[in-house]
Amino acid sequence: MKAIVILLVSLVILAAGCTSAPTSPPVPETVPSPSPGPVPAPLTPQVPASRPEPATVPTPGSGPTPAAEPAPPASQGAATQFLWTVDPGVRLEDAIVPNLYRLEDGRSRMYYGGPGGILSAISEDGLTFTRETGVRVPSGSPGGPEMIVSDPTLVRLKDGRVRMFYKGATGPGGPGQSVHSVFSAVSTDGLSFKKEGIRIDPQQTPDRGWASVPEAIVLPDGRVRLYYVSDGLDVKHGIVSAVSEDGLSFTREDTRLTGFVDPAIIRLADGTYIMLAVAFPFGPGGRLTDAAPGIYSFTSLDGINFGHRQMVLAGDGNIDPAIIDVGGGTYRVYYWNAADNPPVIKSMSGKLASATSPVPATAAPDITPVLTPRSVAGSRLWLFAVDDGSPQLALSAESDGKLLMGRLDVNSPGAAVAWQTVAGPADTGGASIADHWHIFVHGYHWLVFSVAGDGASYLLKLDKDFQRLALVPVGHTDGPTNDMFLVAEPDGVAVAHFAPGYGHTVHRFDVSAKKTGQVRIGGGTYTHANGSSAIPVEGGYLVFATENLNPSATGAVRLIRFDASWRPVDVRAVLDEDGTNAAMPTAVRLDSDYTIVHLRVRTGVSPRQKAPAAPKPGSILPDDSGALVRLVLAPDGTTVSRETLVSDGANRPHTTLVGDRLVTTWDENGTVRVRVDRVR
Repeated sequence: MKAIVILLVSLVILAAGCTSAPTSPPVPETVPSPSPGPVPAPLTPQVPASRPEPATVPTPGSGPTPAAEPAPPASQGAATQFLWTVDPGVRLEDAIVPNLYRLEDGRSRMYYGGPGGILSAISEDGLTFTRETGVRVPSGSPGGPEMIVSDPTLVRLKDGRVRMFYKGATGPGGPGQSVHSVFSAVSTDGLSFKKEGIRIDPQQTPDRGWASVPEAIVLPDGRVRLYYVSDGLDVKHGIVSAVSEDGLSFTREDTRLTGFVDPAIIRLADGTYIMLAVAFPFGPGGRLTDAAPGIYSFTSLDGINFGHRQMVLAGDGNIDPAIIDVGGGTYRVYYWNAADNPPVIKSMSGKLASATSPVPATAAPDITPVLTPRSVAGSRLWLFAVDDGSPQLALSAESDGKLLMGRLDVNSPGAAVAWQTVAGPADTGGASIADHWHIFVHGYHWLVFSVAGDGASYLLKLDKDFQRLALVPVGHTDGPTNDMFLVAEPDGVAVAHFAPGYGHTVHRFDVSAKKTGQVRIGGGTYTHANGSSAIPVEGGYLVFATENLNPSATGAVRLIRFDASWRPVDVRAVLDEDGTNAAMPTAVRLDSDYTIVHLRVRTGVSPRQKAPAAPKPGSILPDDSGALVRLVLAPDGTTVSRETLVSDGANRPHTTLVGDRLVTTWDENGTVRVRVDRVR
C-alpha cells in the first residue's frame, strides 16, 4: 500500500491538509486548537524570504496566456511579509503529506501518509518527532472509494473530540483516472478514529469527480470551511472552498484559485487569512498560471478572495505545505519534496514582518562606475581578477591552451598586462588547458584547471610572484571536470567538480595542497549543475547554483546555504523565470550582508515543460553567451536591484571586491573584459 500511496503523490496531484489555529473563539459546535507556546527562533541568517515572485515568460503554444494579476480588491487585504528560513535536518523519514495538530498540553502531533493509511507521530518541540504505533485511519478495499486515504486535516469539536477530514481515492492517477472525495472521521483521543462517511461527493457537485486535498479551518462564527482541490470547470484545476454549519454538510462558496493546489490555511491575530499553495502551472486545457514551480503564499480578509501572491519556497517537487503558529510571530511550514527517495518531511520557519514595523535593514549599496569596461589584450577567455594585497591586481586567463597570469593597474585605464605562462600542455601530458578558477587565500594563489575533453583536472599553488609551489591532480571521477569552482576553507581550499544529476563533489585540500577528503553536495531539493560558484560565510558556505547549462532551456540560479561540513541548510531562488536561462553566477558579500551577484542570462528559451534535450556532459555546447546581469540581494535574500551591464555576447562573469572597488570580469565576443565600480 505504501508503494501505491507514494506513486499517487508523486504525480503532484495529491496535496496535504494542514492544521491551523484561528485566533478568535468559535461559537457553537467546534472550537479552534489552542495557541501554542513559544519555540526557539528560526535559524539565522535568514536567507529565504517572502518576496513578490519574478515575472515569468508565457509558454508558447500552450493555450491562452493567463492575464496578469489585477489590482487586488479590498477583500484581499494588504500583502503580509514573512522572512522564511529552511530548518536544518529532517522532521520525519519515510513519510509524506504532513499535517500538524497542536494538543492542549502543547505537544504537536503530525498526521501523515504511510503504509496502510494515515499514521501519526508526536513531538515536544515540533522538530523532533517520534512515531506512534497503529494506523489512525486505514485504507479501504481495492477499487473502493477509500482505497487510498491521505491528506488529513483536523478541527476540535466543542465537546473535546476531534474531527479529521481526509481524502479518499478510488485508485492512483489524476482527474478522469480516479475519483477523489472528502471523508471524515471522529476521535476522542486523536488516535482511534471512527469513520463518519463522505463529506464532499465530487460526483454530485461541480467538481467533476475530483475533490482532493482538504484543508479545514474553524471560522470565528463557529462554521467550518473546507478548502480543497477541484477539477471543476469554474476553476479549471485549482482551489475552491465549501462551508458547513455542523461540519458534516457542506455548501460550495466563491473561492477560486486556478493553477494552485495543496492548500494550507491559517488566520492571523489581525483577522488576515494566509493561504499557502503549490503552483500547478498546466492542466489538460493548457497553462493555468504564470507562476514558476514552488510554494506560494496568498492573503485575504474574508477567506474567499485571495491575492498578493508571494514566493515562499522555490523549486520543483516541493509540495503539500502544512502551516502552524508556533508563537512569537513565528510560523512553521512542513512539506516534502516528491524527488526525495526515500521521502522525508522537512520544515521551514517564517517570522512575520509587520508592515508598520519593518525589519531593520541597512541601506542598499550605492554602486557607481570608476573604470568603464575595457578589453584586456593577450588573453581570450576565463579572466579572473584577484586581490593578493599587492598594489596591482593579479589576473589569470587562458589563451591557446595555456594558463596565464599577470598584473593590472586598475587606476590606469590604458595599462597593459605582462602575461606569463604558469601551466600548459607540458604539465598535462600534452592536453590543452580548458576552464579554470582562481582565488588567493592563506598567503598563496590557488588555481584549479581542467583539460580539453573534461577528463582530468589539477590544483596549482603559486606564491605572490607567481612561482610554482605545488601542482597536484584533483582526482575527480564522478563526472566531467569543466566549469568547476574553487572556494577557501579555514584550513585549505575546496575544489568542486560536477556530479551529473546530483550537484558537485567537493575535493578538500590542506594548505600544503594535500588532499584530505571529499564530499558530495546536492541531491533532491538541492540538485544543481556545473557553472556554479561558492563564497565562504560565517558558519559555512553560500553556493550560487546553476540549474542547468543548456542555453536553450529554462534554468534558474538558486542560493544554497551549507554548513561548515557542507551539509545543506536551505535553498531559495535568486533568478527563476520561465523562458530564461540563468547561469554562471559569481558573487561577493559586503560587510552590510548585502550580496552582489553577476550572472549570464539568456531570454526567449524553451520553458521547463518543453525543454530540449540537454547536451551530454563533456560535449561542446552551442553558443551560450547572453546578457551580463547584476543583482543586489538584501541580507534576507530579497532582490533589491537588477541591472543589465552587457545586453548580449557576454559569458563567464567573475566578481572581486578590493576595498570599496567592485571588479567585474567576463568573456565577450572572443576577448576578455573588465570594469571597476565603487561600492558605498
